[in-house]
Amino acid sequence: YQIITAAKDTYFMLLFIFLWLVEVSAADQSPYERGQQALQRGDYELALQHFHLARQSQPDRVDSYTGLGYAYSQLGQYENAIQSYQQALRLDARSSQAHLGLGYIAYRQGRFDDAIRSYQVVVDHGVEGLAEAYHNLGRIYAARNEIERAITAQKAAIAAKPDFAEAHYHLGSLYSRQRQ
Repeated sequence: YQIITAAKDTYFMLLFIFLWLVEVSAADQSPYERGQQALQRGDYELALQHFHLARQSQPDRVDSYTGLGYAYSQLGQYENAIQSYQQALRLDARSSQAHLGLGYIAYRQGRFDDAIRSYQVVVDHGVEGLAEAYHNLGRIYAARNEIERAITAQKAAIAAKPDFAEAHYHLGSLYSRQRQ
């Protein structure tokens, strides 16, 4: 009985120390970092809270606005997402993440011409997000039955990111459609 009691006491002491360390390390993180972690966990409401705090403490930090835009878009709050991405672009007109986000929303809403314009900015000026922009352009061209353009875009996505499995998959699907 004494061994069990001592083991329980040790367990609870270790648990307390672990939880204290987690709390201390979380306190050392910036609101932006906590927002990123919430995004990774899929907790978009919590991410919004942290990105709003990050925006207040660093109003010129572009990625706080793109984080807000992404979280809002995942919650289906497209107008708020658009406003956040547009604010990011006011701070940095070449923000790949903002253009990709606006392109995603336009694509989801069936506004393909707007999506193409957003993705094309990334293609013309971006390094970050280049593979995703080409891939998304390819999906739009495929939806419009512009198979040659879609194939070219998927090849460019793969050239930018050779291990991009989804682009490989879509390229294969396009070749299959082309043969029919």
